[in-house]
This record gives sequence, structure tokens and C-alpha cells, in this order.
Amino acid sequence: MANVSFRPRFKFETPMSMEDIVGKVKDQVKERNANGFKSKVLRYHIVLKYPPEKLHFWSPQLDVNLEKQDNGLTLVRCLFGPAPTVWTMFMFFYSVCGVLATIGLMIGFSQQTLGETPWAFWVALAGALGGAALFVAAQQGKAMAQEEMMELKLFLDAALDCDCLKLAIEE
Repeated sequence: MANVSFRPRFKFETPMSMEDIVGKVKDQVKERNANGFKSKVLRYHIVLKYPPEKLHFWSPQLDVNLEKQDNGLTLVRCLFGPAPTVWTMFMFFYSVCGVLATIGLMIGFSQQTLGETPWAFWVALAGALGGAALFVAAQQGKAMAQEEMMELKLFLDAALDCDCLKLAIEE
């Protein structure tokens, strides 16, 4: 989980059925939940997150998707990420920075071709620097949430009675 991806992920296969996994996670949330994690279950999609009183801007959540495989095993895909509103905000600002950089480059090259002063390159630079600043902020936020991500992972481990990362298969 120490890679540079925006949202760390892992997946593994298990002989447990999808219904058993959902049931075990629900039981863990109800009976053995020292951190007070909340869960949302939509058929074979589980979201584990911190309770409102423990939430902060960088609080992670764990999305767990279950898929039945042809070999009879269940594929469990796990994805750590911020709350959807935080993720959407970052994607919006990344898009704004990308559009600024692209438009700045287009206008700047047009100005240069026409022999004018290419002031629009400064707009492109601002977009690129904004995108870099967002990336650094996202990485710092992920670093601040590292311990919470581990707590969510350990909670899933306890629910499924396994070490999910040791079972992980390569993407």
C-alpha cells in the first residue's frame, strides 16, 4: 500500500461464498467493532467507513466488491479511498488544472506562431503547477490516513479470518 497510486487497491480469491462474506462483515460490524466502523451493503458491494464523530477531511473508506468466479471461488476487490465528495473535488480541480494547461499551451503556441508575446504560456504553467500541488496534497493526505487504512484492513481481516494482503494477487 506504499505505492504512488491515488487510491491503493488489492484483490484476492477466497473459497467463501459472496453471501458468507457479506454476512461475516455484517456480523463483525455489529458484534466486534471497537472502532465503531459503519458499513453500507448494496448486494455484493460493501463500504466500510469511520463513524461521523471520528471523520476528518482525509478519512479513508474501504470499498469491497465481490465477484463470483468461474472456478467456484469469490474474487474480492478492495479499494481504499477518500469520501466520494473529497474524491470528486480533487478530480474537479485536476480537470480545471488540465484544461488551463491545455488552453494555455494552445493559445501560447498560437501567439508564438503569430509573432506576438506568448503570455498564455504562464496560464499553462499555472495549470501544471496547480496539478502538481494537488498531487502533493493528495499524497500527504493519503500518508495521514495510512494508519486508518491499516485499521480498516485489519477489520476486514478479522471479519474474514484471514490476512487479505497475503492472499492478494497481482493486478
